[in-house]
Amino acid sequence: MKKYIILLILLGLAELTEAQGILIEYSYITFGNNKGAKAFTFSNDQENTFMIGDGKKGEYGYKNVLANPDLLNPYYLYSYDKTNDTFYQALPYFFTTVPEFDSKFAADKVGALNWVISGDKKTILGYECTKATAEFRGRKWEVWFTTALNAEAFPWKLHGLPGVILEAGDSEKLFLFIAERISVNSEYDIVPGVKKFFSKNRTNAVDYKTLIEHQNRGLMELQSQQLSKYPSRTQFQGIPHFRSGEFERSHEWENSKKK
Repeated sequence: MKKYIILLILLGLAELTEAQGILIEYSYITFGNNKGAKAFTFSNDQENTFMIGDGKKGEYGYKNVLANPDLLNPYYLYSYDKTNDTFYQALPYFFTTVPEFDSKFAADKVGALNWVISGDKKTILGYECTKATAEFRGRKWEVWFTTALNAEAFPWKLHGLPGVILEAGDSEKLFLFIAERISVNSEYDIVPGVKKFFSKNRTNAVDYKTLIEHQNRGLMELQSQQLSKYPSRTQFQGIPHFRSGEFERSHEWENSKKK
């Protein structure tokens, strides 16, 4: 009987551990400049929510965000539904005035990334991490993940590894996430406003391919406007790709069209 009670207690503790969410607070460095921006991943058994903060709001942590959601950048919110393998994300800023996009977010069905796990190791915040690399939508990513936390959590759309990503960066050093704090605590939850935002009827989500095609037209138009400000005889060398400043530089359906 005593052994049976102990077994029940252990099972209860195991269920409690699994039910708890894990929160990763990252320092977010873009284009080599650390302006104090933050990023946050909250993950549990059902979803992985990633949020980028507003770098102009000074120093803050997740507790501050819970008290003041305006610290988040509303155009960089992502929710990965682990039950249907789909990413839902807020629409880019210039979609707020496009009538045909009634929904406020898009649905992106992304398969597991083709990760190559190496034998390289390093320690981050006291956790032994393993290096992994993958190419995804026009960028090469290098990440460091740990399996010691018995969970899957990741920044942005870098999913598919058996652990928690504590550092991630692209090969061009345009985007870098470095974990500053890890919390495994049931008292934390997704920011209420963000949770409500993604809990709306997802059947109205914008098709991701449609979103990108529209965004590409907008980015090309914006680039043309910027170039038109120069004198007519100006010769340009090495004009950057219109998506050079985006997380996703290209997409798989574009490659299939070229074949």
